[in-house]
Amino acid sequence: MNPRFIGAIVAMRLRRIAADRGNVIWLLVMPLVFTFMMGELMGDWSASGAKPTLVVYGMRGADPAFSAMVDRLGTSDDFRVVARDTTAAPARARRLLEGKYVSGALIIAEDYADSVAAGQRPRVQFFYDSDRRSSQGVRRAVDRELARLATRTAAERLVDPAAADSDPALASAFDDSAYARLYEEPRVRLETEVRGRSRGADLLVLDDAREHSAPSYTLMFILMFMLMSAKDLVLERQNRTLDRLRIAHPSTGDLVLGFFLSGFVLGLVQGGLLLLINSLWTGIDYGDSPAALVLVMVLFVAMSSAAGLLLGTLATSGGQADGLGMVFGLGLPALGGLWWPLEVTPEFMQEFGRALPTGQAITVFHDLIGRGHGVAEVAPMLWGLGFWAVLLLVLAALRFRRYSV
Repeated sequence: MNPRFIGAIVAMRLRRIAADRGNVIWLLVMPLVFTFMMGELMGDWSASGAKPTLVVYGMRGADPAFSAMVDRLGTSDDFRVVARDTTAAPARARRLLEGKYVSGALIIAEDYADSVAAGQRPRVQFFYDSDRRSSQGVRRAVDRELARLATRTAAERLVDPAAADSDPALASAFDDSAYARLYEEPRVRLETEVRGRSRGADLLVLDDAREHSAPSYTLMFILMFMLMSAKDLVLERQNRTLDRLRIAHPSTGDLVLGFFLSGFVLGLVQGGLLLLINSLWTGIDYGDSPAALVLVMVLFVAMSSAAGLLLGTLATSGGQADGLGMVFGLGLPALGGLWWPLEVTPEFMQEFGRALPTGQAITVFHDLIGRGHGVAEVAPMLWGLGFWAVLLLVLAALRFRRYSV
């Protein structure tokens, strides 16, 4: 192995790519444009495309204050409220949650209004799924409104017109405007931040379409550029520049590594820049495992570079290389779930897609972003990517032997 020769090939190919400023469009600009366009088109996925539902049972037994609270919940832009006069058993609420028909269920006791009037503690039951972000959002809204209602009830008990003259702590009348002002602008304000990821098996693991489009179009354009660059190797053969390289008596391994590493280095730079820009631009959190993130990018770039090298040894003309590069550059992303998530396709397509390197790579990203997985959890997909990278590189080396003898 001749490191200087390999380094010279890498430097030569990178200089050629950098010399053509049009390559910047395909390396960086187009992936960012597609990420933005498709992210905006597909929008919010926090409820798998449907608005979360909070169902409230027992409205007939509620008092005016509780009814007003339900009305405020109904003004939310994040979920819709379905109010029922009839009551329901806890078992029904659990079935609705398990079937994902609703994101939350609130059951009001039939004697709620009577309990409030008697000064007793009324009974309210709330059911939600802690593993679903849509349920967590509904729960936060319900908790906030229940706290508001409880605070108002406590404040109303401080009003006693008969005793107001003798007890300064008691007001002679309840002032709605003063209460609203003090509640909205409290003297002490608690700021909270909720962290965590869903570990479900459905599309709910992603909140925003950009969490899919950013990594998917990064992967897609890395693969496309490598496959479309296969034409360069074909031209090297046709223009006899590959023959001039043989003057240095390189081994097959030297040539293969030189052409492979040039694509590998370029792909890592392209992928790293795109992931960084998307993180800064859209605030995407790639998960809690930097090691898994690095591994999936290294293995996918290695697979893409090996695929481009193999295509360059198989194609007999520049036009054929372009045509095959376009077919595989678009077909593999479509079948592997880079155009749209595999989770929305039939089960057999999901299994087929995850057998492809594109499907394996985007599945790792979904698991990192949506489920907070680490190397251990995504190891099967990483092994799959490693298998594809080694297989394609070995095939490329076998085909390349005829050009180095």
